[in-house]
Amino acid sequence: MKKLLPLLLSALVLSGCVLRSAQEGDGTAYEVYFAVDVDAVGLAASGESGAAVAGELWSPKKGEEVIPGLLDRLLAGPAEPGLCSPFPEDLVLRSWTLENSQLRLDFSEAYEGLSGVDLTLANCCLALTLCQAEGVETVSITVEGEVSPLASGPLRAEDAVLSGAEGRPVEVNATLWFPRAGGDGLGVEYRRLLLPEGDSLSRAAMEALVQGPSYDTLRPVLPPETEILDVLVEDGVCYVNLPGAALEALSGDPEELRLAVYAIVNTMAGNIETVRAVQLRADGKPAGLPDGLDGPLRPDLSLENAGDN
Repeated sequence: MKKLLPLLLSALVLSGCVLRSAQEGDGTAYEVYFAVDVDAVGLAASGESGAAVAGELWSPKKGEEVIPGLLDRLLAGPAEPGLCSPFPEDLVLRSWTLENSQLRLDFSEAYEGLSGVDLTLANCCLALTLCQAEGVETVSITVEGEVSPLASGPLRAEDAVLSGAEGRPVEVNATLWFPRAGGDGLGVEYRRLLLPEGDSLSRAAMEALVQGPSYDTLRPVLPPETEILDVLVEDGVCYVNLPGAALEALSGDPEELRLAVYAIVNTMAGNIETVRAVQLRADGKPAGLPDGLDGPLRPDLSLENAGDN
């Protein structure tokens, strides 16, 4: 997927069309929402705090059903320049049902390949697009007939209209990596993060890591009292500045240190679209970590399979 704008759905360039469809001529036109493609339009053109999603109009032909039409348009991808699909190319809609104002979508397993901002954008586009259809108030998602750990409950259009300008937090689904408690390697936990106005996803993800895991099968990366001195993303590298004492506490066990470092690397690179590598710093200086852990590190997803569930 191409680089996407940070998720700031500001004061809604989406206007009132989020709540219901617009009228175009004698027929009804619906907004089909896609992610804004920064590579195509540039930050200056879209606005650094502008909408992360935008819509293109679609009108059903005479006799065409609205919900299947909107779903087909969403998965087909945008026709307008400056937009890109937030969905995996191999994603398949297995079925849909509408019951008691809730539209239930069952996707193929490709949906579970989404994470972080990509997942939030995909859910946002689903809610904003499909809640325009008559009788649809919420959208729920299953994967291969089962409730996905990525599912964040019924999606509503009004929940997607989050504005930093109004002081409301932006909600993001994040994938967090932690060392396994009962074996080698790393495990993942999916969590919903709230980003208050002015907060970055990179800092919010680090704060969530410091808070520790929610499950007994995982163990903390760092002590819960660890202070995050700074998180900076520059030229594709995320620099995480931590107190030297926090890293020194891990240095006694080389394997524990390696897993802690890669838990941070995988989390930051996996949730922030522009991050290709991660480097740790200690008190603002090079951390001096051993065994090749000191430089910018790319994520190592194989560590999830290194331990026993």
